Formats: sequence, C-alpha cells, structure tokens
Amino acid sequence: ICLRWVTCHGREISPRKIQAITLLINVVGLINRRDLPQAFVPANYMGRVFIGSFSPDLTFSVWVNILLLPAFAAVGCWRLPVATMSECLGVLLNEVIVVVFMSCVFGQINSTTYQQEVATMELESKASELQMHMTETENVLSAARKLLSVTCDCCERLSHKWDIIEPTQRVLELLRYPGARKAGEKPPTLSLRQCIAPTDQDRFSGFVSSSGDSNAPSALHLRMKDFSGKAFDAKLFHVNVPSLLTRHPQHLVGIIATSRQTDSIPSIPEGEVFEATDEDLSETRSTSGDSEPSLSSRLRSVWAADAASLAWQAVTAKFQDWLDTIDCVGLKLDLCTGAEGYVVREAKIHFKELEVGQGPCTALYSLVKPKYQIIIEDWLQEHMNAWYRGIQCDEHCLGIKLTLPMLGSVLVGDMSVDSITERAEKDELHLEMAVELRNFLSTPSRHPDACG
Repeated sequence: ICLRWVTCHGREISPRKIQAITLLINVVGLINRRDLPQAFVPANYMGRVFIGSFSPDLTFSVWVNILLLPAFAAVGCWRLPVATMSECLGVLLNEVIVVVFMSCVFGQINSTTYQQEVATMELESKASELQMHMTETENVLSAARKLLSVTCDCCERLSHKWDIIEPTQRVLELLRYPGARKAGEKPPTLSLRQCIAPTDQDRFSGFVSSSGDSNAPSALHLRMKDFSGKAFDAKLFHVNVPSLLTRHPQHLVGIIATSRQTDSIPSIPEGEVFEATDEDLSETRSTSGDSEPSLSSRLRSVWAADAASLAWQAVTAKFQDWLDTIDCVGLKLDLCTGAEGYVVREAKIHFKELEVGQGPCTALYSLVKPKYQIIIEDWLQEHMNAWYRGIQCDEHCLGIKLTLPMLGSVLVGDMSVDSITERAEKDELHLEMAVELRNFLSTPSRHPDACG
C-alpha cells in the first residue's frame, strides 16, 4: 500500500516523508518475519533489497538496515527451536553478510544513477549549447540574407535542382509572376531555369555544372526573362550551401536587374556636340550663295558656338575632377639619353586612397564606353571565379574602347590580368587585381576641337 501510494503519478513527496515511509516498510518487514514460515525467509531478504532499491534515498536505506541488524538477528534467534550460542552467532553472521551485500548493491545502484544523472545533465548542457549555436547560425544566415537583400534586388534559397524554395515577394515582383500581389497565390517552388533567356541557357548550364564542384562564391552576368516574356539584363551572385538533410548542396543566389534602371534625360557624349539635322543642312546649303546670311543661319551659328563652349567647359571640369584624384606620378628616366631630353622608360600614376563617398575617385567604368562595360564585367567575373576556385584563367579582353580625359577615345587591343592579391587592412579584406593594357590604337573623333 505504501509503495502504491508513493509511486502514484504526479505525487510530490518531501524527503522527510520518503525517509519515514522507508523506515516504516523495513519495520513492517521485521515484524512480518517473526511469524513467517521458514520457506519464505529468503523472500523476506529479497523484499528488503527490492524495497531499498526503489527508495530515492539509498544511503538512508543502508543505514536503516544497519541499525535494524540487531533486531533482525534477535528475531532469527527467537525463531530457532533451540537457541544455542553457536546458532545465534551463525544467525548474526548471516544478517551481517546480508547487510554488507545489500550495501554493495545499493552503492552500485547509487553510483550508476549518479553517473546517469551527470551524463543527462551534460547532454542537456550540450543540447542547450547546440541549440544556441543553431540559433546564432540562423541569425547570422538571416542577417546575411537581409544584407544581400539590401545590395541585391532579391536573395533566394535554391534546391540542388536550382528551383527557388519558397520564393519571396521581391523575386515574384522582379519576374512579374501572375498574381504576385495576391495573398495565398505564391507557388511553393519556382524553376530558375525557365527564367533564363534562351540565348544564355548554355552559359547558365555551364555555370551550374562548374558551381557544383566548389564552395567558392561566383557571379554571372546574363539575360533573364520574366513571365510576361520581356528580357532584361541581370547579374547573379551564387554560393553553395552544404546540406545535412540531402546529399546534394543547396544554393543561395542574389539577383540584380541591371537593365531596368534607365535615365529619363539622355546625356551629352563627352567631347561631342549635337549634330545638325538634314533640314538644317539643306537650308544652309540653299542660302550659302547669298551675299548676306539669313537670321536663321546666324542663330544656328550662335547656338552651335554656345553648345561647343558648354561641351568644352564640361570636358575641362571632368578633367579637373580626374586630376584631383591623382596623388602623384612616378617616372623612370633613362639618364643616358640626355641628348634626346631624357627618355621616359616607365610611368606610374598613384591615385589617392579615399573611401567611397569621401571624395572624387577614378573608376574603371568612368573611362569605358557603356557598351563595353558588360564585356569587361563578364571578363572580371571569370577571373574572380577562377581565383576563388584556385584555378588558372588565361582569358583576355580584346578590343575595348576607352575615353581618356582631354585625349579622346583610345582602342585597347588587349587587356590581361597580371595578378590578383588579397590584403588585410584594419580587420578588413581587400581584393585587388593588376591589369595590363597593350596594343593601343587611336580612334578618329568627329569633333577634334571639342577634344582639345
């Protein structure tokens, strides 16, 4: 009855009550043994071990059996038909052996229980620490996706089959998915391959096959199409994400649409002025034979002069901005060529080291014609992807037209990468590329006066 009451589900018992119940059960066993038949005496011993092993306080059970040892010995002597001294000593020795064995059993149970409790506590501690690490990793990944969502138009997680998993609202709006703004109509997955323009399907397939062999980040410039059938230029940033649930890695992709942001007002080409229309030229030719110029021809002459003056001011202002970015120019002179005026063997232009936004700085795209920028972008990304993977890339960029301040347009026949270096500065990593330009050709300008 006591055991049934103690082991009832959901019952909370204080340590004092547990000790009182343990003492009561042992005393009841002692009294029960007085009239117990001899054949059931071993069962009484096993009952004492059974009761003690189920006690939450094993040390207290051992001490109860030690204190009740004289009483059990006295009951055993009282049960003898003839209680001689030798038989009483035998009963006492038997009780001592029983208590010693019982103490060893209880000690082993207590030690095993303690080791299990320690292992459980360590496991709970490791599980809690692992949960904290998992939460921290999820927070870092969430922060990384938020950061990419700021720098990119959208950031999506892809399966090993390059299907967008749980596409966000931003990618649906970018691809103009039907019903993108309606709640509850988001597809669970979306194939990225069907959003690639047919002309770049082969390039995308090669990019997919090469990206699966390395965990290095990579980028690709290509044309995509939305669900309305309109194509647009885009840039993909990709990195593999190892998966523990599947044998194949997943992918994290950032997408930037580069062709949907257009200026509403066209810019005047550097070093050029607006050309006259065919009607203006015909009027000019028809009135060229007159002795006195007409009013319209004089106005056109004034407008052309003003346009040339404004264009020249814009060119000189840009040239001054470019000069402000130069820190110093290093020249290597041949001192044995004094008769020729000291030939310059090498010249290096050192620009000021300014952070973006702190002042004027020279950018490569500011010297490159817009239609060549996409070619250079693909060429640079190929070398960066190869550098991340640790492989050699010998691809050259051929036939690029540069616009140099005050010099006009120059055709660069060959651009090659000399080296890519990585340096650390103030806990920040900087990736620098050394580029060599060879085979220069001058391109004729339609307005040499505007180029200076």
